[in-house]
Amino acid sequence: MPATSRSHHRWPLLLVALLLGACSSGFIKVTPPPGNYVKLGAARGEACGTNVLLIPIGLNERLQNAYDQALASVPNARALIDVTMQERWFFWGLGTMRCTSITAVAVR
Repeated sequence: MPATSRSHHRWPLLLVALLLGACSSGFIKVTPPPGNYVKLGAARGEACGTNVLLIPIGLNERLQNAYDQALASVPNARALIDVTMQERWFFWGLGTMRCTSITAVAVR
């Protein structure tokens, strides 16, 4: 088989490797509660992202956005304790929608 024919078969494999290797995110820093804290009440936040034809839109930052939204849902909150994260997703034709929900107790 000629060399050009062999290298021609590598392009689909290279494309798949690039698409799969491009999906990553960093760590999310969750603030520990202060030493003496006061419980302020229930906090909740949710954020979603989508995957359109293997292109991620808003997927990597959805956990951080849900956490920030939960923290902002209670006035004067400085941290969250007893955090529960729930993930749900659905297929919508050209991709998937993934949503992350955070429920917790807000503290000051």
